[in-house]
Amino acid sequence: MPDFEHIYSLQSTDLEINNQAKRLEGIQEKLGDRVSIEAVQKVLDSLFVRLTEFTAKQKDLEDSISSLSTRISTAEQKLYSGQVVNPRELQDLQEDIAQLGRQRDTHEIDVLEILEQSDPVRNQHDEIQKKLTIAESVWNTQQVKLDEDKLLALETTKKLKTQREEIASLIPATELQLYEQVRSRHPLGKGVAKIKNNMCESCLVVLPASQIQSVRSNSSSARCTSCGLILLPEA
Repeated sequence: MPDFEHIYSLQSTDLEINNQAKRLEGIQEKLGDRVSIEAVQKVLDSLFVRLTEFTAKQKDLEDSISSLSTRISTAEQKLYSGQVVNPRELQDLQEDIAQLGRQRDTHEIDVLEILEQSDPVRNQHDEIQKKLTIAESVWNTQQVKLDEDKLLALETTKKLKTQREEIASLIPATELQLYEQVRSRHPLGKGVAKIKNNMCESCLVVLPASQIQSVRSNSSSARCTSCGLILLPEA
């Protein structure tokens, strides 16, 4: 008489082992996955480079403004000190001061333009930095949870495999061999299916009455003509 009860129990255990394997695979894919965070970091780095360029240009201009202001101050001191009395020299000195002042004014305008251009970039950088900080915190929390889930799945799988060995030891070798053979060829890893409402519970094909009677009388093993699974009587 086929050992229907233990074979069905074995299949339930095998399917749960498969589920845990898929769960572990999904967990493993997420563990250490920083693709989304790295994408944000890349944008942040790009903005930082732009800000660095703005800062460098601004510093160069401010240094130049400072140098021009010093030169203007020195020239003005000379102009008003009374040391220069030659009209031509006085005119040249005044023109130099005026030219230096125009250059300084131009640089000051350039600084204002840089500030106008850099402020939106800086604001965007700061906003993304805040979001990245939050994302990093969430990611770290998720990684801890994934590690816990992985350990639980591994522990569950270990228990299920022990359980499987115990159930398999109760099934006659020939029936176990047939079950393993059928299961290895099924896309979902199934080996058996119960008869429900005169149909195979797996593929829902209506079964011949003679086959149903044979299975229900526990007289012999039978396989579904559609999906090939070993048929078991409905509990």
